[in-house]
Amino acid sequence: MYRWIPFSLVDSPNGIAAVAFAKGCYFSCFYCHNPSLKTFEPEEEDLTVDDIVTRIYAINPKNIDWLTVSGGEPLFKDIDELKMIFSTAKSCGLKTTIYTTGCLPNKIEKLLDYVDSFHIDYKLDKVMTDGHTVDNRTLESIGIVPKDRLIVNTVVTELHTPDLLKAMERNLEGVNWKKTPVNLLSSSTGIAAPA
Repeated sequence: MYRWIPFSLVDSPNGIAAVAFAKGCYFSCFYCHNPSLKTFEPEEEDLTVDDIVTRIYAINPKNIDWLTVSGGEPLFKDIDELKMIFSTAKSCGLKTTIYTTGCLPNKIEKLLDYVDSFHIDYKLDKVMTDGHTVDNRTLESIGIVPKDRLIVNTVVTELHTPDLLKAMERNLEGVNWKKTPVNLLSSSTGIAAPA
């Protein structure tokens, strides 16, 4: 189940994107940008993967630069569906990007040949899970993606103390992140803050 935006100026590393929003997410981020996409329940306006592929084929690559897959959490989709979406986009002359938490490194690895740019949200465990702990799968994903194809985002909330941000930075250095900038975003404004 997907949703579609045919034209976006904000959902790509640069240029104009068409966006397929993958429905479904198990996380509980209190500042979620797309809370209506968390549900796995079908709704009347949902699109199938075949609908998305049809829409990608209709894109004029002179007007659109990127195909973005966002969510929800796109990694909760079947890997073959994601590969089909990205390979269709590439066959149509589009660059590809995914916005994800990086929660499933095995899928990140399987998408390396299909995705040009990975936007990985590096979040606090308690932000994502209402206080339950998760392992370091996001850090593992950050370590897998070639650094020239990686953008790391962190939404800064009232939970982020200066000491905590420094600890997060040390964690990133442990996965060879050092040369990749991190975008710090305000949860109240959604606007990038200086790093």
